[in-house]
Amino acid sequence: MADDEKSDEHKFMEELEELVYSYLTKEAADSFKQLRDFTETLNEESDRGAALVAAEILSEELAKLIKSKMVNDKKLIKSAFSFNGALGSFSGRIDHAFLLGLLPNTLRQDLHQLRAIRNEFAHSTAPKTFETHSIKSRCLELNYYGIGEKGSPPRKVFLRSMALIFRMIALRTSKTEHSLIPDDPKNEASEAFVKTLLEGIEKTTLDPKILFKDADI
Repeated sequence: MADDEKSDEHKFMEELEELVYSYLTKEAADSFKQLRDFTETLNEESDRGAALVAAEILSEELAKLIKSKMVNDKKLIKSAFSFNGALGSFSGRIDHAFLLGLLPNTLRQDLHQLRAIRNEFAHSTAPKTFETHSIKSRCLELNYYGIGEKGSPPRKVFLRSMALIFRMIALRTSKTEHSLIPDDPKNEASEAFVKTLLEGIEKTTLDPKILFKDADI
């Protein structure tokens, strides 16, 4: 939208937003701007579009979250998140993030509800909206709607839930650190272990050659 097409109210809100951001750290300001862009994108979509776009964006946000926890091996990560990789699907990313302790169970449930809503929109040629009974039921089962009036329209419930989920995943990503690669065992430690084991065996009636058939002992 060109500046001359914006209303005075819209310009005022933009200036107010920038003023608020000026009091935040750059990281916090960037995070809120990403949330704003996400919610604005969904608000501009049809019901079908909002479900498909939300699933795609949150799948990518999950990928960022999981990658932030993994050992930082770019080649292996790229393979794991490829289309046919172990973490190439939305479903796989949801469950993997949960198993790593990165998501609470209620958030995992909501993401699977989103996946089911997306699939119902995507796999049907019949016109569907958030008011379609099966989709409406799933929307009203979402845990992350937050504070709101009971009986809110399902589209409002969906959009608010997706915003809260996006924010939750982004926060967890910012606080998660890469796992470290364990050191390879040193030969000295291995040799000391074997020596201790042999000393223990010698105190029994066991023949150590049975355990170490091909070893020179």
